[in-house]
Amino acid sequence: MLSKAILFTILAAACGVQSSPAPSAAPEEPDIRPPEDDQDDQDDQLFCCETVDLKAMTGEGCKFLPKEQILLCQTILACGDVWALDNGKAACGK
Repeated sequence: MLSKAILFTILAAACGVQSSPAPSAAPEEPDIRPPEDDQDDQDDQLFCCETVDLKAMTGEGCKFLPKEQILLCQTILACGDVWALDNGKAACGK
């Protein structure tokens, strides 16, 4: 009978079973950080326009568009750091 208890203890230890559960430490939280914005995106100027010509990178009926309000506009012209706005006509430079 004693040999069965010893055999059970050996098998339990080999399988990783602990007779008394040890207090478990809190699992480490993953290091989650928001993605860093690309520098190019930070330099973009956005315009909310009535119409946009993507080939010429121009727009008609345009107004400045803060990035926070991008969802409020259906037609957006995004220019780099070179752009012009004259009486509602926007154009992106190269």
